Amino acid sequence: MTAEMTTRASFAASAGLAAAARRGLLLRSPASLLALADVSVVALDKTGTLTEGVPAVVSGSDAALRVASGLARYSGHPVSRAILREAGRRQIALPDGVGVHETVGQGLEGVVDGQPVRVRKGDAPGRVVVAFDGRDEEIGFEDVPRADGPAAVAALRGLGLRVVVLSGDRPAVADRVGAWVGADEARGDMTPEGKSAWIVGRRALGERVLFVGDGLNDAPALAEADVGVCMAGGVATSLLAASGVTAEGALVPLVSGVRVAHEARRAIRANMARSLVYNVLAVGAAAAGWVDPLVAALLMPASSLMVVWGGTRIESRVAALEQAAKAARGGAS
Repeated sequence: MTAEMTTRASFAASAGLAAAARRGLLLRSPASLLALADVSVVALDKTGTLTEGVPAVVSGSDAALRVASGLARYSGHPVSRAILREAGRRQIALPDGVGVHETVGQGLEGVVDGQPVRVRKGDAPGRVVVAFDGRDEEIGFEDVPRADGPAAVAALRGLGLRVVVLSGDRPAVADRVGAWVGADEARGDMTPEGKSAWIVGRRALGERVLFVGDGLNDAPALAEADVGVCMAGGVATSLLAASGVTAEGALVPLVSGVRVAHEARRAIRANMARSLVYNVLAVGAAAAGWVDPLVAALLMPASSLMVVWGGTRIESRVAALEQAAKAARGGAS
């Protein structure tokens, strides 16, 4: 590739990076953008990616929530905050706990209304047990799903990509989330090493993988994927391992990024074709004496203007695709 062709390709790639950034996907380099254009499989972590990574109460009596909130108000744990949010939503008056003690990884204990109360981990995931008034009651929790999950997955599949959910949770939980978002496949009980190995296996079959995650345990998979994207708010190790990051906690920027990548690759190929045509025809004609070399040189700015025009079209073409997708969703509803 000549220096001129490289410059023209770089211009289109830079225009693509800017278009992706305007839509909330910040990529490290033109190479990351072009790799995104070749992706065939999208692997999505569950917690913090398809979900908000914030627990919410889904079951439990008012009585259990009331006494638990008397202890939870003295704790900064996400489960405690979820108890307080639900108590507020139900307009339950919060009692005042006395002698509250928190044991990391185990729970809370103290006195509420003159009676001992203990909040501890349940036997099943997503459950805590509240012991009070001589009885035990469970409060159930689930991670809050991202509202844009189903639409984003549908859009990714509409672009010809296979979508797989990879989760460290039990297979039943992974299957439920996968069915909710409409993924092609869901896998549970996936360790960080298991996610990374799964990506290696897909790549060995000739597939190109986009992995999206946010947690500390996602760093190996982010580094192993052809393109790794970290959700906004991800931990530092994940950000360092990723090819890019979303500017907000949403999945829609991924869809926009894939569209931009496809259009950028199209523009790069068109620019390279124009450069080749110019070099073959204009330079060849000048060498054969059919065109004055000075005239051929003066035509170079016109050729460069075509490159600029091709790069700026990335934005307009992606905007048109987004409008068409929006209209299709409106028609479907």
